[in-house]
Amino acid sequence: MAKCRAQAQQLSQGTHCLASPALHPLIRKETEADMSTIDDPRIARAVLARLTIVGDRLVHTMIHDEGPEAVLHRLIAGHLPQAEARSAAAEQLGAAGLRQVATRIVVDTERIGARIVIPQDAEWPAALEDLNQHRDATDDDVRLPAPPPCLWVRGAQPLVETLHRSVAVVGARAATSYGQHVAAELGHGLAENGWTIFNTGGYGVDAAALRGALTAGHLAVAINPAGLDRPHPQGNSALFERVFLISAWPPGSAPYRSRIAVNGAYLAAMTGGCVLVEAAIRSGARAVLAQADALGRPVMAVPGPVTSALSVGCHEALRETPRVRLVRDVTDVVGHLAERRSPERTMT
Repeated sequence: MAKCRAQAQQLSQGTHCLASPALHPLIRKETEADMSTIDDPRIARAVLARLTIVGDRLVHTMIHDEGPEAVLHRLIAGHLPQAEARSAAAEQLGAAGLRQVATRIVVDTERIGARIVIPQDAEWPAALEDLNQHRDATDDDVRLPAPPPCLWVRGAQPLVETLHRSVAVVGARAATSYGQHVAAELGHGLAENGWTIFNTGGYGVDAAALRGALTAGHLAVAINPAGLDRPHPQGNSALFERVFLISAWPPGSAPYRSRIAVNGAYLAAMTGGCVLVEAAIRSGARAVLAQADALGRPVMAVPGPVTSALSVGCHEALRETPRVRLVRDVTDVVGHLAERRSPERTMT
């Protein structure tokens, strides 16, 4: 905490801070008024994640073309062409100055033991670029956001190492005992076969799959739709303390419905395949499967009792989408992943 307080004081004074190798803000006062500019791309991207809508394509394109520092300056000056982006920034900034927002992000990131990862880092997931390659998905029901400005990561391993053999195991929050059993078995068995289990860490199927991987003594990863200091859902807080955590939103961010949808696309993009264990006819988990399919990932579904409403989503996916493979167990999943996995391309 002493290091965080020192970093915050240095930021507020506009001086350089080398306390954390990942967070080197270079903030220069531009005028005598409370208007500042940020010269460090890592901090500029983190502030943009706070002030704009993560996944917005216009903001992403501008960052790519102009650089995050220039986009942030234009945003604060009110010169962005998109009214929605300007409105979101004004709402998030409130009465605080830009320097205060940056300081808060740095302090909170260090407080929770996280780091900010940006596209220039070696551990950045290159697979997120597929969100741009497949942005014009033909299915009207599938919406793919732009890649995030940055990621918050809490875990000792480089992020890229967790992605090499990764698979999303997702499903209903209100899972049946059957669904939770299958998810735990898949999580444990896939982990024993060297695959890293990813999902959002929700109740039901997601939590069961993560716990299954952990019981195998393997890393498990949750990509969460909220700040890492308030992972969603709060009832799984003990589980979140045991897994590798990722978020596209800064500390303090709440799990809004719109963020949950965008987060599902990031999960689909970062992993090498997706297994739907249980889902109602309309569910967030089935949406993740559809996003994974739109991104060209191997997609699979587990059949269930025809009398269960929580198997309807899996059965419909199998019936309506020829690319969805029916899988019963770990052997089926590993076989399909191996069949579809390109030796020239890894999820990095």
